[in-house]
Amino acid sequence: MKVGFGLYKNSLNHNNYEFVNQIGATHIVAHLTNYFSGENPEISSGGNN
Repeated sequence: MKVGFGLYKNSLNHNNYEFVNQIGATHIVAHLTNYFSGENPEISSGGNN
């Protein structure tokens, strides 16, 4: 079985990588977009929507 762990952009650091390794996760899902910023957050694919 493969186990993933999600990290947001501001959480991508050495300490959190070590934690993910300690819990035995095989994959990291890196959320590089801040979905929750501003008054009206929008999910974007990075292109011209």
